[in-house]
Amino acid sequence: MTKFSLHKEGLLTISVALACTAVAFFFVPALGLCGICVTALVVYFFRDPQRAIAVSKDFVLSPADGLICKIESALPPQSSELVEEMQKVSIYLSPLNVHVNRIPVDGTVRKLHYVPGKNLRADYDSSEDANERQETLIEMVDGRKVVVVQQTGFLARRVVCDLKKDQQVFAGKRFGIIKFGSRVTIYIPKSMPLLVSEGQTVVAGETIVALLNETVSFVTERFLD
Repeated sequence: MTKFSLHKEGLLTISVALACTAVAFFFVPALGLCGICVTALVVYFFRDPQRAIAVSKDFVLSPADGLICKIESALPPQSSELVEEMQKVSIYLSPLNVHVNRIPVDGTVRKLHYVPGKNLRADYDSSEDANERQETLIEMVDGRKVVVVQQTGFLARRVVCDLKKDQQVFAGKRFGIIKFGSRVTIYIPKSMPLLVSEGQTVVAGETIVALLNETVSFVTERFLD
């Protein structure tokens, strides 16, 4: 059984919701009951469950929970300075999904680029270039690179990325969160065989999105984190 925990970014929001609920109960009990429901939803949103992460490092793991809304060949963000098209996998996160993001591969953070923007609905393709987003480039030991883009949505108003340039990172580890509905896109080299398809539901840190090469053995061991 995995333990229940909350992401640190939600503690202030939850505290405010609890305080408002207490005040509402004092003046208008019926409104206080509504406050309990709202607080429960906020707690649910900021949940941070453990995940069974593959011990093997031969895979690209999903960076987010959600639904794969699009897979295509596309150029990565200009901030990456990569000039060849990559496999672009876009994951839509509804407000009910876990919004904690996880590292897809072992490697080193080479670039971090924040782009201010709008808050269009994250399930619209037009939101990709218009919305606020955080672009992160991770270089693996073999020199290949993966780009992860955290993007806000209509309800999401803040992207949180805890990474620093030149930081060593490990697949499956937490690295940030997007508040209230969003989209996460991962750009993967074409040399890596994809194992997912459009319309598939994925789980951050658990779902294997791609293989680092065609000869790797499949996962047999996992650890909780």
